[in-house]
Amino acid sequence: MARVKIGPSWSKVPLDLALALTALGRAWKTTRRYDAVHSHEEGGAIGVWLARLLRIPHLYDMHSSLPQQVANFGYGESTRLARALGWLERLMIRRSRVVVVICPELETAVRQVSATVPTVLIENAPGSGAVPVAGSGQAVRASLGLADGTPIALYTGTFEAYQGLDMLLDGMAQVVRVRGDAKLVLVGGEPDQVARVREQARTRGVAGATVFVGRRPVEEMPAYLDAATVLVSPRSTGTNTPLKIYQYLRSARPIVATRLRTHTQVLSDETAFLVDPTPEGLAGGILAALADPATAEQVGHRARQLAETKYTDDAFIAKTRLACDALIGDDRTHYSYSHYASRRVAEEFDALRFSGPIGRYLLESQQALLLSVVAPVPGRTVLDVGTGTGRAAIGLAKAGADVVGVDASDAMLEVARARAAGEAVAVRFEVADAHKLPFPDRDVDAAVSLRLIMHTPDWRQCVAELCRVSRWRVIVDFPALGSVAALESAARQLARAAGRRVEAYRVIPESAVRRALESHGFRLVSVHRQFVLPIALHKRIGSLGATKATERALRAVGLLRLLGSPVTMVAER
Repeated sequence: MARVKIGPSWSKVPLDLALALTALGRAWKTTRRYDAVHSHEEGGAIGVWLARLLRIPHLYDMHSSLPQQVANFGYGESTRLARALGWLERLMIRRSRVVVVICPELETAVRQVSATVPTVLIENAPGSGAVPVAGSGQAVRASLGLADGTPIALYTGTFEAYQGLDMLLDGMAQVVRVRGDAKLVLVGGEPDQVARVREQARTRGVAGATVFVGRRPVEEMPAYLDAATVLVSPRSTGTNTPLKIYQYLRSARPIVATRLRTHTQVLSDETAFLVDPTPEGLAGGILAALADPATAEQVGHRARQLAETKYTDDAFIAKTRLACDALIGDDRTHYSYSHYASRRVAEEFDALRFSGPIGRYLLESQQALLLSVVAPVPGRTVLDVGTGTGRAAIGLAKAGADVVGVDASDAMLEVARARAAGEAVAVRFEVADAHKLPFPDRDVDAAVSLRLIMHTPDWRQCVAELCRVSRWRVIVDFPALGSVAALESAARQLARAAGRRVEAYRVIPESAVRRALESHGFRLVSVHRQFVLPIALHKRIGSLGATKATERALRAVGLLRLLGSPVTMVAER
């Protein structure tokens, strides 16, 4: 097994056949009934076939794009192989109940194949290795014959062509011209690969500045990271996030990485020295980190903070639970899942909700309120739950917040992603259920949920999840039971029961929502009410002037405070 190379190879074919027969035999002979099939990579071909045979759901664990591997591992001219693997990948995605991906780029690849198969993003952070122990690197330096003050640029990983080691060696030649004491330490590689790269180092004149360690046990990696001054990831192609990046983050050492999608899905200019994928770029990044230790330390500290807040074991477990729920959970027969899963509903949603002068006024007033209760917005981390087409999330991001928008409807998220891309706004959109959010406790500054709990099967569970993931504020709105909206809600419930395709919704007592927030350690900060008359009535009239005048008069006699809806509650931990 140790002689089987990473990536596509004909030597894997008999192994995959043996795996298929073993899996079939185990499924056939066992007396217990399996609930699902979980498969990885090309093993998904076995998994979907076995799941179909056993009539159980299949989860495809997608760690890379199979046709992309053809190019990454030097088979770029094999177009037939790429087409065959592309067909196989599409088959595995379409025949799966849920697909787990390890980076956003793979999530995009799945959506291009199927807009209906749920995806769950689960980064490989927990499997990337242990956290370095301070001081453990001294023994490594001693074993390599390097003094404590010697600057070390460390690379760990495979020596495949897509890793960009040739570019790193060219960059190192420029580094040693400025910092003659700097050393490049390379950990990894098969013996033949090490020999090849060693020769490349010799021809580039950096043999004396390059230390080859070879493959080392994973248990030793934390000590190597502790020994490093700078960590480098020079990957030149591909889109998957390197597994080592997550361990690099936890080391608190400055990272120098190429500014490519493979890295920028996780890293930013705040947490790494991102550079052009050129020898000059890598050299400049390494020299910048060595020349300014204070800035390098700050970058490394922010990298560790990112790892400790976003890529934790708790986050991994929460997302794994979400994948399991999607795999073997209920059929989601509640209208809020089926209605908003419709592509037609998603594409027409904004026109129905925000078109015309009243719709625009509703959106503008909602956005103004949201920005005021999250202020100061720049730098805030915000989770928009039930983001729909992303209006609130995009508005917050434009104001400087770091926003993640989640929704149970992938169709809605497609519209949201297209809008964000069209407005050049950075928002991460993910499929998630408001009843089981795949985020750790107190993960964001503020959790926002607009026009959501009025539709969900269990609004109290949704409020509990909003409170769990927020460390500062929860902002939630809903139509109040004691408002005119209660009459419209009853009419819509009857219409839906009669078979009409409408957005039915519930009305909720204000006191019930307040008690739910308080039960999770939040106190009410403010309550805001928008209209006395139903929004649908204002839209039918279609006059913004009439709406403002009517609502102003009703507010003047105190009816807004008594009957206003929707109600927006702002609560603080």
